Amino acid sequence: MKLEAITTEALMHKLALFIARAPAEKADYARARSALLNGPDLSELSDEVILGHLRNNESQMQQFVDQYEKEKAAITPGLALDSALLAMTNEFVNVAVTAAIESVLQTLEPESVAAPARNPELVTAIDTLFSDKDHLREKLQLIQALIKKPALVSNVVYTNTQNYNKIYFPVTGDSIGSPDELYGVAFLSFMGVELCMLIHQPCLDTNTLHTPKVAGFSHEFFLYVVLHELTHLLLDSDDKAYVFKAEEKVEDFNLYSMANLNARDITNADNYTTLIFIALAILHKEGRLDLRQF
Repeated sequence: MKLEAITTEALMHKLALFIARAPAEKADYARARSALLNGPDLSELSDEVILGHLRNNESQMQQFVDQYEKEKAAITPGLALDSALLAMTNEFVNVAVTAAIESVLQTLEPESVAAPARNPELVTAIDTLFSDKDHLREKLQLIQALIKKPALVSNVVYTNTQNYNKIYFPVTGDSIGSPDELYGVAFLSFMGVELCMLIHQPCLDTNTLHTPKVAGFSHEFFLYVVLHELTHLLLDSDDKAYVFKAEEKVEDFNLYSMANLNARDITNADNYTTLIFIALAILHKEGRLDLRQF
């Protein structure tokens, strides 16, 4: 899997190109995209059925395109995530996250099979965060399989306050949080891009203020947000609860805390993200992975 930076201008162009495609091309795209994401087999569905399911997607995409055309002269042009930061993020997802998931999957094996020996801290985290171990195993295997697909691309669009307020907020509204409290967004409805997430400026600002719980893990908060959004994109997870409370100071955010998360919320994004971060911290503590490179 590869994360690629995209500007708001380029993203809106991709959305507009998809909307302008012939109906048969849209249906073929949806079939291929579902297969790439290990989703449902759409090969037996008619074009008409698929296009019916895409109608709401296109409607929202058109709203973003129209808003962009209306406000494009008023935004910061060419805004994109820093290339060095993006390269580090790719390394984190493809190396660190896959190693952490593998350690969780090994821990989910029976004791007679698990190798190396199961870490008690990780066993406790799994029990605290997931009541359905079979569901957890299935979803982690899906994340692992998708990350390992070299053809899979997730576009990452970066916004400052001006761009977000001009282009995105008029369409999303408060449904995903106010602009001041927003760190990232996963755009599950966008077609014409395989996957797409937005990283908002407050995410990087908060990362600067945040004190990492793993010493030297300097992009701890930023990478937590990226992984959180990836679980939305890859698993269609939801947001029933968050790892931290809104009233907490950013310096005190503990991305490894399970206090606010419920084991029955097996579709909650932060349950997956926190579990993977706990596994990362254990690998770091054991000397098997150096998080200071991130």
